Amino acid sequence: AYYINKFCIKDDKVKENVKVLIVTHGKVGIEMANVVNNLMGVECTIGLEIPLESSSSEGIEKCISQISSINAPNGLIILIDMGSLVIIGNEVEKRFKIKTKTISRVDTLLAMEIGKMAAIESKKFEDISDYCDKINKNPSDENKDQYIEKEEREKVVISLCLSGHGNAKNLKQLLDSSISTRGLDINVIPVGFLDEIGVENRLEEIEKTKKIVCIVGTIGINYKNIPYINYRKVLSGYGIEEVVNLCCQEDDDLKLSETSEGRLSDIILEEFIYENFEGISKEYVIDSMVARLQEKGYVDSRFILSVYKRESMGTLVFKSKVAIPHGLPENVKKPVISIAKLSKPIVWDNEFMVDCVALIAIKENNQAEMKKLFKILGDDDKIEQISKATSKKEIMDIFVD
Repeated sequence: AYYINKFCIKDDKVKENVKVLIVTHGKVGIEMANVVNNLMGVECTIGLEIPLESSSSEGIEKCISQISSINAPNGLIILIDMGSLVIIGNEVEKRFKIKTKTISRVDTLLAMEIGKMAAIESKKFEDISDYCDKINKNPSDENKDQYIEKEEREKVVISLCLSGHGNAKNLKQLLDSSISTRGLDINVIPVGFLDEIGVENRLEEIEKTKKIVCIVGTIGINYKNIPYINYRKVLSGYGIEEVVNLCCQEDDDLKLSETSEGRLSDIILEEFIYENFEGISKEYVIDSMVARLQEKGYVDSRFILSVYKRESMGTLVFKSKVAIPHGLPENVKKPVISIAKLSKPIVWDNEFMVDCVALIAIKENNQAEMKKLFKILGDDDKIEQISKATSKKEIMDIFVD
C-alpha cells in the first residue's frame, strides 16, 4: 500500500505556500516528515512511501497519482532517496503544470530548513529553489562557472522556437545529451523568435561573446549564413550528426582526431564487464552498474542522478540493441566504460529490446575513445559478436583489439 502523511491546512495563507514532499523507498519518508513536523510545530512536510518491492516505473506512477491530490499551485519541492526517482519532478510539471524542484538528498536537517522556508517564512518557489541549488553545489567546483564561461566563448548551438521555452528547451535537452555523448562540450542556448528585444538582436548579443555554430529550431531563420537545421530532422536522428559535424569544424581542439592516442583499453576494464548479467529492469541494470563504479571510486554520489536526468531527456540506443546510459563528466572521478551483456533481452523505455548495456562515465578529454567506441557500436558485425560472446575476454577483444 502507498501511505501519505496529509498536509494539514489551517488557513488560506498556508494553502498558497510552496509544498515540500519527501519520497523514499520504505517508510523513511513518512517517518522523517513526522519528525520534522513535530520539531517545527507545524505540518510543513509531506511524507510519501514507495514500497521496496515495487518496480521503479510502478512506484513512480503511483507516487505521481498521490501527488495529484496535493494542492500546490505555487510549487513543489521534492526530496528523493534514489536516482531513478529524479524523473518524478519532470512528470509532475508535465501532467499538472506545477513548478517542481527535485533534490537527491534526504535528511532531517535539510527537510527542516526547506519546510521552514516554505510553511513558516512563506518564501517563494524561486527563492527556495535557489537555496537548494546553493547547498547542492559541489564545493570542489568553485571555479566551475568561470570554466563554463570560457568554454561558451568558443562555440554554442542555438535552439529556437516561438517562445524560447517549450520546444527550444526540449531541443536543448536532447542536443545537450547527444553532443556531450560524442565527447564534445558545446553549450546549447534556447532563444525565442518572439524575444522581447527581437530575435536578431538577441543573437547579435550572444555573438558578442560566443560563436554560433548552427541554429536548430521549429522556425526557419536566415541569420548571417549560419546553418539552420529543422527540429524534425534532429528528432529523427539524422540532424544530430549534422550538428555534431558542425561543432567539430574549424576547431582542432574539438575534432575527434583519428590519430589521437586515446585507447579503449585504458577505460574498458575487465572488472566492469559482465558477460551474463541478470537484468530485471532498466532501472535495476543502471543502479547496479553505477553502484559498482561508485564503490570503486570511479564516479561520485551525484553521477546516478545525472544518468537518470539524461535518460529522461531521451534514450540513446545503438542498432536498437545496445543501450548507452551516461552521466555528466563533472561527476566522473576516473573515466571508465562498463559493459553488461544481458542474459536475456529486456525492454528499454517501452521501445527497444536491449541485450547489451554500455554505461559511459567519461571526462571531457575522452573524445578519441568515444569515436572509437561509437564506430564499433555502429558496426553490425561487432554487434553480432557481442551477442555471441560468452566470456569477459571475448567482450574485451571486441572493443580493444
